[in-house]
Amino acid sequence: MRRALLAVVVGLAFVVPAAPALAQTSGGSGTPTVVSCGSATTGGTISCNIGGFPAGATVTVFVNGTGGLTKTADGSGVIHVTIQITSQTAGLLGDPVNVTLVCGTNTITATGGGVTQSGTFTNNCPAATPVAAAPTSNVAFTGANILRWTLAAAALLGIGALMVWGSRRRRPTLDD
Repeated sequence: MRRALLAVVVGLAFVVPAAPALAQTSGGSGTPTVVSCGSATTGGTISCNIGGFPAGATVTVFVNGTGGLTKTADGSGVIHVTIQITSQTAGLLGDPVNVTLVCGTNTITATGGGVTQSGTFTNNCPAATPVAAAPTSNVAFTGANILRWTLAAAALLGIGALMVWGSRRRRPTLDD
C-alpha cells in the first residue's frame, strides 16, 4: 500500500509542473498585448493596428464576441482594424460585419497563427436626459370645492327641521 502511495506522489510531482506550460499563450512573453484604440461617439470611427501575429497569418477579429471578420497579417505581423459606430449598441467592423457594442469600454479580440491579441475602445454615449413629470391635467383649476360644504349644510338643515318638527308636535294630555 505504501508503494502505491509513493508511486502516486512521484507521478504527481512530474505532472503538476507541466500543467502551466499548457495554459501559456504564444507571443514570446506569454502575455497578450492590449492595444488602446481610443474613443468615439455615434457616427464616429475607431481605427487601430493590432500586431504580434506571424507574417501572413489569417486572423479572425471579434468585437465583444460578435463579428468574426477574417484579415491577413501584413509582413510585420500587423492587422488594421476599423469600427464604425452606428448607434449606442451597434457598429460595423471592417468590410462591413455587424457587431454589438456597449456604452463604455468594448473589447476587440484578434486570434490567428496561434496568437491572441486584444484591444479596447470606448463608445461615448450621451448622458441620459431626465424625464420631466407629465402634468396631471391641462385644465386650470379655478373656484372652490363646494360639494363637501353643500353636504354639511344640507345635514344641518335636516337636523334643524327635525328639531322644529319635534318641538311643535302635540302631545296627548291626560285631561280628556
